[in-house]
This record gives sequence, structure tokens and C-alpha cells, in this order.
Amino acid sequence: MVKLLSDLKENVLGAGYSEISLRSLVFNKIKNIVKTDISQGIEPSSLNSYIEKIERNPYKITDDDFVNLKKTGFTEDELHEITIVAAFSSGETRIQIGLKLLDNQAS
Repeated sequence: MVKLLSDLKENVLGAGYSEISLRSLVFNKIKNIVKTDISQGIEPSSLNSYIEKIERNPYKITDDDFVNLKKTGFTEDELHEITIVAAFSSGETRIQIGLKLLDNQAS
């Protein structure tokens, strides 16, 4: 399981349309929210708000979020990648926490 997650993470954060550094920031932002409920900011603020919504309230994402992000210069492909990174980070972090709990119970 750990190898699979590692391979997936490598692919999600690998080459793409958006900057690798931006995707890494998104990944770590979501990881921090899941683990500590603390969020560091990412610029532009519209991207920061969007990423927060993905983790905390995905049902609140609207077309307006995408329109605002496109106005700040993001392309459809970049937004698609950023969304995938955020969703993967959220799930992967929760799986890692669960595996760690299971490992602690087995000890």
C-alpha cells in the first residue's frame, strides 16, 4: 500500500501543465489542514480559497470559483491538476494516518 501511494504521489506531483512547486504547495497545504486543521496561505487568494473549499467544503465549489481562478491566469489544465493534487493529498494523508493507527494497534 505504501509503495502504491508513493508511486501515485510521484505521478501526481511529476511533470504537468502547472508548476511542480505550486502542486507541492497545494499538496502540503492540504496535508497540514488534515493533520492539524491549520492552513498556511497560498497566493493568489482565490486559489487559497479554492483549495480550502476542496478540503473543507467541496460541495460549495461553484463555477464562479473557476471563473475567478481563470481571471488570475490559471488554465483549465492547471486547475484540473491542482484539483487532483488537492484531492489526492487529502485522501493519501488520511490513509497514512489510518495505516499508522493500525500499525500502532498491532504493536
